[in-house]
Amino acid sequence: MDQARKVPENLSDEAVVKLDELSCEDVCDLLYLFLTNELEEDESQQVCSHLLNCVECRKAMAEHVKLNGSLKRAIPGIELNYYSQNN
Repeated sequence: MDQARKVPENLSDEAVVKLDELSCEDVCDLLYLFLTNELEEDESQQVCSHLLNCVECRKAMAEHVKLNGSLKRAIPGIELNYYSQNN
């Protein structure tokens, strides 16, 4: 897998290959990368498509947006990097 893409290690290989079949779990793993524009264009499109059809993932995305905004307001100049359970 391309290391520069920063795809979470816990995202299944099958999900990376078949992006049109992303599960809610896979989408939730990608939400922060989606928010920070760190996904490849095709991955972003698939996450966006999933979000259009999934209320629960939209709620999770709203929480990511809220948290990201809160951190940026609380700590001006902070660089927000992606951290998962695997790194």
